[in-house]
Amino acid sequence: MKKVFLILFFLIIIDTLIILLCPMDILYRMSIYLIIVFFSIYLFVIVLKMLNLRTTFETRMRGYMYSIKKRNLYKGLSVQSGVRMHNTECIKFGDNVSIGKYVDLFPVGGKYESKIIIGNNVSIGDYNRFASCNCVEIEDDVLFAAYVHITDHSHEFRDVDKPVIKQGIFSKGPVKIGKGTWLGYRSEVLSGVTIGEHCVIAAGAIVTKDIPAFSVAAGIPAKVIKQYDLEKKEWIDV
Repeated sequence: MKKVFLILFFLIIIDTLIILLCPMDILYRMSIYLIIVFFSIYLFVIVLKMLNLRTTFETRMRGYMYSIKKRNLYKGLSVQSGVRMHNTECIKFGDNVSIGKYVDLFPVGGKYESKIIIGNNVSIGDYNRFASCNCVEIEDDVLFAAYVHITDHSHEFRDVDKPVIKQGIFSKGPVKIGKGTWLGYRSEVLSGVTIGEHCVIAAGAIVTKDIPAFSVAAGIPAKVIKQYDLEKKEWIDV
């Protein structure tokens, strides 16, 4: 990506030198300069498309724009189209985070001490939704498939004299996803859950209780079906 920017930079420099060295009046010179710069950028976009780099370029640019907005340069942040980030002051990224299409990061904010903390080298699949009124923490090297849902809260419902919509929300505690874990397609992690490092959460699983490190969990509610034996160095059925 740095090489691509350098190519564009040198194209513009060359255009500038050509115009400056040409004997012509200032207005005519500026007009020609703008035309050449526009053509250079147009050519640059065509080259990106031909090399299948346009999507990468756009996602990196969204990451840079978000970093500028936050006044904090997040190294290697890539943001696909349609991503929504609410209360961005409550969101923190590590390095080399990739965010898929139409992801929704939703710390509640307001009176709640909401935090979403995402570590290094995390890949967030398309249509994921992370919601927090407490804390959702994702450690390094976590991989998310599409449509994963994580929340550290739920709607209050215990007062039968009030509609649920008027009762607010409550949390059973923060959510933590351990490093190196993989969460499968349409899996869900609910309030108060800690998933240990290097776990696999199967597609469609709903995690309501803690999952120990080096485990495979599946089902509704999710249960551990395999664990890694550190002494035998192999996965064991549970």
